[in-house]
Amino acid sequence: MRRFLTILAILAAIFLLPLWLFSSGDRGPAGPRVALIDIAGVIAADPPGSLAAAGATAAREVVEHLRAAQEDPRVVAVIVRINSGGGSPAAAQEIYQAIRRTSAQGKPVVASLGDTAASAAYYVAAAADRIVANPGTVTGSIGVIMEVYVINDLLERLGISPEVVTSGPYKDIGSPLRPVTPDERALLQQLVADVLDQFVEDVASGRRMDADAVRALADGRIFSGRQALELGLVDELGGLEDAVTIAGELAGLDERPAVVPFRRERSLYERLLSLAETFGSLSTLRSWTQTGAAPGGTLPVPAWGFRLR
Repeated sequence: MRRFLTILAILAAIFLLPLWLFSSGDRGPAGPRVALIDIAGVIAADPPGSLAAAGATAAREVVEHLRAAQEDPRVVAVIVRINSGGGSPAAAQEIYQAIRRTSAQGKPVVASLGDTAASAAYYVAAAADRIVANPGTVTGSIGVIMEVYVINDLLERLGISPEVVTSGPYKDIGSPLRPVTPDERALLQQLVADVLDQFVEDVASGRRMDADAVRALADGRIFSGRQALELGLVDELGGLEDAVTIAGELAGLDERPAVVPFRRERSLYERLLSLAETFGSLSTLRSWTQTGAAPGGTLPVPAWGFRLR
């Protein structure tokens, strides 16, 4: 095991460190460019570390990418490629405002909707200058939800009796240890209604729609991209390539612009971890190949083919 770790460290020094140093430089095209920013998975204000936040998008990282696009004179437009079912209202608002700031600086932003762009993800898209959706994209879901899981009956069956001391009658509102009281439900309903008002106002502002027209659609229902086009929630039907063309047109370019992905650089630790996983999988695959079969007689499947959702 120690010998394997030593070899792994040497290989990392030989291959990964130069790659890490080289990738820190800008090797993109010299002319006008369109920044491509991915927003995928759950949208959160500031998810925990990369391993715990697999499948999540941090608003902080998206805002930093948008700021970099604002400050780069070669970037003439931005595409936010969205494939998300929603997330935190506060996170969506942070990205929404960053998109508006980018557009206000004369750099148009196009939202390209993938499989899904619903709830907080549509909140983000509404800030863009133009929204392009596939006909089969699932979008909309303008609404707010709050869930409370009550487990007091289960605890009672287990003989567990929680004792709670609070500084006020609403300090433990939403506690799973007891049902929500009528007064608490009314307070929570007011909270949900207020956040919905913010959602509706921002969508109406971003889409230049009447607030009452948006509110009529703000009952949580989802729409296909084609339905959303008829309702005025998106501007055009098309895929990512169409979004690139539109971004170039909005930027005043005569030909298809160069597209440069803006992504978070993996840390050296994450690269080392990825290398270790790869070598571990290759080692297992080699042992299966030498014995002629995998455990249980199944075909060998490299471990990197699976991700927890």
